[in-house]
Amino acid sequence: MGQIARGPRLYLKKGAGRRAMWFIRHGTRMHSTGFAEGDRSAAEEVFDAYCVGGRFKADRGEPGHFTSPDTIYFVTCDHPDFPIKIGITSDVAARIRALKVALPYGVVLLASVPGDLDQEQLWHVQFAEQRLQGEWFSRSDRLMDAIKLRARQEHERRKIIKELTS
Repeated sequence: MGQIARGPRLYLKKGAGRRAMWFIRHGTRMHSTGFAEGDRSAAEEVFDAYCVGGRFKADRGEPGHFTSPDTIYFVTCDHPDFPIKIGITSDVAARIRALKVALPYGVVLLASVPGDLDQEQLWHVQFAEQRLQGEWFSRSDRLMDAIKLRARQEHERRKIIKELTS
């Protein structure tokens, strides 16, 4: 069983033979701020932005930059009864390309909706009895119906926003 998701916190990671770096630890994931031990105030600014909904990504050795918001995606393969992956990414297209290389059949994106790590974890908890391994879940009518419902809700939300802004 995986760890329970915890809120984000600033963490100083010290590696053998490497300089200490500040990370944002969120649940089981670590996000580098790109700042060294002596740059705590800069790391705290990144942490504060992350906590109010920003998503931060750092390139090696350089301070990070903000990326697009997270998206929860639901993927399967074009093969009967193939499992469903419930994952999170800031770039759905890149994630689909990576899965196409790794999976033995054509990849099918069932839906993608805005969401954060906590919301993705709620999906994992809600369908825990169907978990096969990691983020892969056995296909069921209950899971498919939940994905379709969430996709319809997102479609309606976008339609309303479009009407209000046009």
